Amino acid sequence: MARLAEAGLTHVYMGVENGDDQGLANMNKRMKASVHIEAGEILRSLDMSFDFGFMLLEPYSTIEIVRNNIGFLDRYVGDGWTVAGFCRTLPYAGTPLKAQLETEGRMLGTPFEPDYNFLDSRLDRFYDWILLTFYERNFTNSGLNEVMRRLNFDARLRLPNRRKFGPSERATVQRITAECNGHALYCLKSALDYVEATPLDEIDIRGGYLAKLTAHEKTQERRLLAEVGAVDAGRFTWRQYLESDQEFRSLGGFANAWTLAPQDLPVTT
Repeated sequence: MARLAEAGLTHVYMGVENGDDQGLANMNKRMKASVHIEAGEILRSLDMSFDFGFMLLEPYSTIEIVRNNIGFLDRYVGDGWTVAGFCRTLPYAGTPLKAQLETEGRMLGTPFEPDYNFLDSRLDRFYDWILLTFYERNFTNSGLNEVMRRLNFDARLRLPNRRKFGPSERATVQRITAECNGHALYCLKSALDYVEATPLDEIDIRGGYLAKLTAHEKTQERRLLAEVGAVDAGRFTWRQYLESDQEFRSLGGFANAWTLAPQDLPVTT
């Protein structure tokens, strides 16, 4: 990696996928979570930016695995080196996972919109709440996850005839990213604790405690997006990302690649 850095490499994408050893085994990843922690430290030591794929939930998740995943994300990127995105595993056509879920009678949805229920029904409610709370953040071009992902890439990009981010600018980007991650992980952990302790028929993802967590997350997202606008506004045209989002939507794009059932449409607060 050091030789690649010398040759000009500044960014790496990693398929981390899961931060729990059992979760990794469930997904047939054949490695331990500690390997990803070590890889992140190597990239930091070389001053490289990185992104990573992460599936907070998979078909065989338990509450304990999900809790460990949240803790992993805090250890991995709690410092704000990069933004924490998260989703659930999708059983794509032709994969062993899809075949296994079909054998178990758990495969739902259509070939183009595959779906399944978790073994623990409380996690179905937890996932529904995640969609309500984090859809805009995680799955749209204008969401905080995408904005910070691009900004972190720019902050460590080294190109001729391009002014680099200064130390104070980079520190600001990392601080905003750390806050972005911190609020999301706080809400995830708090919601998971609540779902674990609450009878299934009393879990209301649109009201009560969970609604307050949703409102908190969305308030912090708006605040942090406003702060992003102050980071070298003359150069970083983050507002163009927001404006172009509607164009991307009309053509399909990232925002339309994530399918929601009608009952899962996001709420605004």
